[in-house]
Amino acid sequence: MTNHKQKLGAAGEQLVVNHLIAEGWQILARNLHTRHGELDIVVSRGRELIVVEVKARQAGVATAAEALTPSKFKKLRHAAWEAQQADLIPLGHVQFALAALELRNQRAKLTLYWRLGPNSW
Repeated sequence: MTNHKQKLGAAGEQLVVNHLIAEGWQILARNLHTRHGELDIVVSRGRELIVVEVKARQAGVATAAEALTPSKFKKLRHAAWEAQQADLIPLGHVQFALAALELRNQRAKLTLYWRLGPNSW
């Protein structure tokens, strides 16, 4: 991954974290690595436990939402299960969300897709 992409990803992830905190979510984990992949952000509010995948893209490139493929979603599910088994995140029903950031002219447009499932595509 290039340095530019890493900076873009880190900045985008921080924007999403700030938004989630402002909406009352508790950040449980960030950049949690497992054998099956990385969980970008894990949040909770009340009894809800959600893994948030962050995708940031420059406008004009494939959209951020298109970057979460069915195979990537499958890896996220396995990574979340593995993190629960290792006591890295709480046990319980895990839901998934996509935070899609489209960047254009120094501005970011955030779209959150909540409660994704295997049939979301």
